[in-house]
Amino acid sequence: LDLDSAIFYNSVGYHDFEGLSIDYGEQERMGAALPRPKHTLILRNHGAVTTGKSIASAWCRHFYLHQVCQINLLAYSTGKPLTRPSQESLEQAGAAVAEDGMFCLGNVEWKACKKLVERKMPF
Repeated sequence: LDLDSAIFYNSVGYHDFEGLSIDYGEQERMGAALPRPKHTLILRNHGAVTTGKSIASAWCRHFYLHQVCQINLLAYSTGKPLTRPSQESLEQAGAAVAEDGMFCLGNVEWKACKKLVERKMPF
């Protein structure tokens, strides 16, 4: 519904909750639910996992996933008809923020986050 959602266009896998993760077979099932080039795994009734070439990239994806979910919940809660971006615009924007894209996630955001933490929690 918004520009940030393009980060996740055709890049999300899903895994059903299986209880406590004590079965090594679940690792294979989770991996199968996240084939490349997907980078985000929604663990139904449990949470989410994001991946990336760096900690910065994975963390930024998780941050934007949280933002996108909040925006979607608020938008759908209005009960009003919603305008969705076209497939072409989602593909174009998604490519721009891909690991090798023009606006690769983490390049700018991660530095800003580190500065914020350093200011609030000096060591």
